[in-house]
Amino acid sequence: MEASLQQRIREIEAQQAALQRELAELYRQAGEATRPPLAGVRILDLSWAVFGPLSTQMLSDMGAEVIKVERVDGGDMGRQTYSAYFTNRNKQSLAVDLRQPEGREIVFKLAETAHVFLQSFRPGVVERLGIDYTAVSQRNPQIVYCSLSGFGQDGPYRHRRAADLIIQGMSGVMSLIGHEGTPPTSAGFLVCDVTGALHNAIAMLLGYIVQQQRGIGQHIELSLFDSAITLQSFPMTWYLNNPDEPPQRAGGGHWRHLPMYGVFETRDQPIVMMAAMREDQWTGMTAVPGMEPLGGDPRFKTLRGRSEHAEELNAQFQDLLLKATRDEWIERFTAADVLCGPIFTYDDVLADPQFQHNDMVGELIDQDGEVMKILRTPIRLSQTPAQVRTPMPDLGQHTETILQELGYTGEAIERLRDQGIVAM
Repeated sequence: MEASLQQRIREIEAQQAALQRELAELYRQAGEATRPPLAGVRILDLSWAVFGPLSTQMLSDMGAEVIKVERVDGGDMGRQTYSAYFTNRNKQSLAVDLRQPEGREIVFKLAETAHVFLQSFRPGVVERLGIDYTAVSQRNPQIVYCSLSGFGQDGPYRHRRAADLIIQGMSGVMSLIGHEGTPPTSAGFLVCDVTGALHNAIAMLLGYIVQQQRGIGQHIELSLFDSAITLQSFPMTWYLNNPDEPPQRAGGGHWRHLPMYGVFETRDQPIVMMAAMREDQWTGMTAVPGMEPLGGDPRFKTLRGRSEHAEELNAQFQDLLLKATRDEWIERFTAADVLCGPIFTYDDVLADPQFQHNDMVGELIDQDGEVMKILRTPIRLSQTPAQVRTPMPDLGQHTETILQELGYTGEAIERLRDQGIVAM
């Protein structure tokens, strides 16, 4: 029975592959081959701040229809900061009071038409509101329901509030940043939120793929805490297998304090180096004009020797670097294929010819008619490129249109607004 079932699955998969090829040809003939890759995908986004909204913006840039479900009294808390402008382009805004039954019914009706349902309430809240996975999947069994949290849907910290900075501290990220003997420091930007958004974008796509291939929905859970732990896969895995050698504060280099790895001074400006990780790199580096003295020291002839005498090697390397300018060294090292680079400020990055060539900056007209500069997505698809279509919507801007699509009459919409169930 099992063998026949597997055979039938393979037959259906082969048929599906043939249909997809036929569909691709029809798209080509109809001139729709360049449609955005996620066109036709509908996502209900009940998240706020950065973690969730940034993940859905990534997908909306690729064509997904994202309906941002917000509170009637103020909307996404990110609207009170500048963060909302960076996480909500290409979306529609539906303002609805989920505490009222009619408000929840609007969300349920939308869920029946959606592929993905995303929420970032604290664990237990969606159960109290009656919009948890069990309830939503009863209305749409194929729904991909994503629950985001700070620490997890269960466990001792499930009810604790979380934010990027707190997670940087509790996940171990801050323990590797800065110099030994100085207080811990943060990454200086929302590294955990952005990493979590990337993980969640992948999670939603995985759920959608399974939904389309196998016709099933599922519940996906992701915590900012777990995502930040995964961000540290290399040092964390090292420590799990070498508990007597905990990773050290990285300073300007590596958590294992590798030789010739990190930030060094030159005659004028600092330079970042990652030299001599392999034997062939060492041979090339010591042939660079000005670096020859290092090649004559017997202590540094092997990788093990360089590691054991890293402090002495770095001291000699630093002394040699002081004899020329940063740009002179970069020219010499680059010619020898030695990994190196300058340390740019944002002004330097924006003026850099490679950055300008990559065309990462775009423009968007905001709701006030002002031109706003934005960063484009770094993902380049040749046939179905990302598109920046609309700015962050005003709170409830699309409420009326969405309700009309769901079949609400003008009179019903007015009643819902008068009763404070929706805002527009």
